[in-house]
Amino acid sequence: MCCGDGPSLEEIVMAEEELEPVKVFTTTPGDVRRISTFGVLPRLFTFTSLGFGLVVGSLALATRWWALALLTAVGCGISVVNGLWAIWSRQTGVLTGGTGPGIGMVLAAVTMVVLTACWARIAGRRG
Repeated sequence: MCCGDGPSLEEIVMAEEELEPVKVFTTTPGDVRRISTFGVLPRLFTFTSLGFGLVVGSLALATRWWALALLTAVGCGISVVNGLWAIWSRQTGVLTGGTGPGIGMVLAAVTMVVLTACWARIAGRRG
């Protein structure tokens, strides 16, 4: 790519300053990276849903311990709350130039609601 092609670095920086959640970092001339800041809530939802829904749930199935089933039910419930917060934070970010929640985040939240109900039913059958 030649130096005359495309917008200059100053034009890119000026265009990016209008959008609050997007920052421009340059390492070398011509190397412009866009790093979007989505916040901590979507990442927290990712970790809690994978941690409780996949890891602890798999351990509960493998060991058949009631305590792990109860921990999975409670953890999935916490993950549902985190998922709703993550969706809310993405919806409020749209006003400042961000993107809304994707279909994957919504499906993951619905999946965690189903897992919470299933694990709560399993944990409630202790007898």
